[in-house]
Amino acid sequence: MFLMDTHCHLYDKQFNDDFDDVINRAFENNVKLMIIPASDLETSILASNLASKYKEVYFCAGIHPHDSEKAFVDDLKTIESLLVKEKAVAIGEIGLDYHYNFSPRDVQIRTLENQLFLAKKLNLPIVVHSRECFDDLSRILKSSDHGNGVIHCFSGDREEAKFYLDLGFYLGFTGNITFKNAEDIRDAVKYAPLDRILIETDSPYLAPIPKRGRRNEPSFIPFIANKLAELKNISVEEITEKTTENAFRLFKKIERN
Repeated sequence: MFLMDTHCHLYDKQFNDDFDDVINRAFENNVKLMIIPASDLETSILASNLASKYKEVYFCAGIHPHDSEKAFVDDLKTIESLLVKEKAVAIGEIGLDYHYNFSPRDVQIRTLENQLFLAKKLNLPIVVHSRECFDDLSRILKSSDHGNGVIHCFSGDREEAKFYLDLGFYLGFTGNITFKNAEDIRDAVKYAPLDRILIETDSPYLAPIPKRGRRNEPSFIPFIANKLAELKNISVEEITEKTTENAFRLFKKIERN
């Protein structure tokens, strides 16, 4: 089997002491490729550096809604210079977060719109963060005419899933599909076509059951794949094959070995 973790924050300090072990454990569990998203200029650079060092790692660059207010005017110019690198596969993670509102909503919206423009300019997919913002995010994405990307860590219901799927987006599912109070998300899994699903850990967050409460890492991807297979009533092998093919289709700059 060949699996891909399409969203793991491997620059996080929680991986400082055992990064190579984390990569090796991923390989031992058939997770052969990993994509590191960014949240600001600093983590975009860190993600790029890790991708340069490790053959199996690719990266995204972008400004997370939490960090929108802290971004400088020139940050997007530097991020654009990173995105032309060979192993840059998407802009992200970008989006809106109205749960914490760490940045004012108008700033979040402006930053998102600027990055959507950049994504179209560079012809790159986007990795979208969404939390309690469906009305604004759906309006912005629809008006941007940019349906090339993934709704990361999808946590909505079937109706939200349909909206994003109709725009052309993939849905990224994490360990939260294994949580007790995640019936709406599991219903969205059942609804989503198999050719529009991606698997991600969102490491070091959202470790799946039975690893919940621990630091999450790419080697836990098989637990998510098993749950997806159960919900779709198909084999793990088919989930593995289809989700990996989906990732290659979306992130076109990833090399097939």
